[in-house]
Amino acid sequence: MREPDYDLGGAAPADRAWRDLRLTVAANFLGLPALALPAGQGADGMPTGVQLIGPLLGDELLLAAGRDIEAAVPAAGAPPV
Repeated sequence: MREPDYDLGGAAPADRAWRDLRLTVAANFLGLPALALPAGQGADGMPTGVQLIGPLLGDELLLAAGRDIEAAVPAAGAPPV
């Protein structure tokens, strides 16, 4: 986990932030609907997630898929401290 504003620490942290967000940026750049939601917990107890990217103008389809995933995945508890 990174501290707030870590990407403001120079070129290397900014590049890392860009790489970390590349799938989100790609969906936004292409105008595709995207949805990120929790997907349970990993073996280490940390929360996991999934990002869905739908087809152009496929907002309703994407939201339906998100509802299906939320219904199938148990709610994640708080991460370990």
